[in-house]
Amino acid sequence: MFDLLEYQHFIDINEELYQISLQFNDIEYSGKGDYPIIKRKIHTLVNKVPEGSFIDIATYYLRNLILLQPFADGNHRTGLHAVKLFAYKNGRGFSYADNEAHEFQISLYKERNTYEEQDVNILQDPEDRTHIVCKKFIEEHLTQNY
Repeated sequence: MFDLLEYQHFIDINEELYQISLQFNDIEYSGKGDYPIIKRKIHTLVNKVPEGSFIDIATYYLRNLILLQPFADGNHRTGLHAVKLFAYKNGRGFSYADNEAHEFQISLYKERNTYEEQDVNILQDPEDRTHIVCKKFIEEHLTQNY
């Protein structure tokens, strides 16, 4: 039904974010040499995509990249870019300003008070406040056509 994302998409997105951070001093990306990518989590994320609407799947990607924290840094940014790629691959658009992404990150922190990585079992959890915040952000920034 939908053109889903694959393991390599997530790896490529996060690597691109890292490379951008090397070019611009005001973009942070730390820990790359200290913390390996938790590949098992990304594989599980890709293999457990639920059936559902476009919004459901986009929310799944965003919420769970944030909760799983598989990368040393840039998990929120990777999630947002993953949603943008998923939208593009399916003939939709997803656009937001930098300050909106920052406010989104703050709102998530207020809900969870931590960015501690979660186990892949979180993929089975029912909707929670993180899910609701992610879904709302996607709904507010999704367009029909790119």
